[in-house]
Amino acid sequence: MNRGQTTATAPDGNRVCRAVFAGLLTLAFTFNINAFAQSSENRSFEDGYAAFERGNFYEARIIWEELAIGGDVRALYNLGTIYAEGRGVTLDMANARTYWRLAAEAGHVRAMHNLALSLIADAGVRAEELANTAYQQAVQWLSVAAEAGFPNSQYTLGKMYQYGLSVEQNDEEAARLFMEAAEQGFANAQYNLGKLYRDGRGVPRDTGLSIHYFELAAQQGHASAQNRMATRYARGEGVERDDATALMWAILSADQGSDRGVENRDVLLARMTEEEIATAHELVEAYRAGQ
Repeated sequence: MNRGQTTATAPDGNRVCRAVFAGLLTLAFTFNINAFAQSSENRSFEDGYAAFERGNFYEARIIWEELAIGGDVRALYNLGTIYAEGRGVTLDMANARTYWRLAAEAGHVRAMHNLALSLIADAGVRAEELANTAYQQAVQWLSVAAEAGFPNSQYTLGKMYQYGLSVEQNDEEAARLFMEAAEQGFANAQYNLGKLYRDGRGVPRDTGLSIHYFELAAQQGHASAQNRMATRYARGEGVERDDATALMWAILSADQGSDRGVENRDVLLARMTEEEIATAHELVEAYRAGQ
């Protein structure tokens, strides 16, 4: 993991844009408490992990607090997660940020990412000056984590460039960062890259590549990408028209709560034969069996 700081420029987005962007990202924290547990040789850390798995969050917290005093970076990160999730404690994002900052300063990439996201979320409800500071700090940490190759941070930093938040708006840089994350299999980046190729933003307009990245994300269960694929097959846009395949993607998207997926599903069901619908359901079952 890399250490370091980067400088950031002041944002020029309005407050509404900030709030919308924060809302898009607040669900993306990397809450995997066992990210480094399995490779640990520190039994005390493993004891904390075992307690956490049993649901004994108090014991886990006590163990990790003792380790954190000695500078254990994993313990610092996990304590931040406990407070961010409210596991056995009152949910306290300020406390979570304190622990994540300590871990981030020690080079923990996931802590850098979570700290950045918490700063972005906080900036969405702050006055302009305080929001600017929070965004600058977020870009700082995202840049370090993205440089270290963490796809979540590459994607989020790409969104910062796409929106022009605390950095100069730059679709080319957004596309570059999305590509780096997409090549690691990050579905959100694949989906957004598909949109950039569709619209010719930051990259040449290319229907084939757009569909390619939409399909990669759809295969991973990205609901919006699945709906995009349903639309393409229903209309025959860039692919041969195939209502059964279109309905398959629409059903998968709708089952995840996508309103547009529901609309596509219902339109397709109204025009398809029973045989075509049966084929679509077979495709759905085959997809799910492969997951």
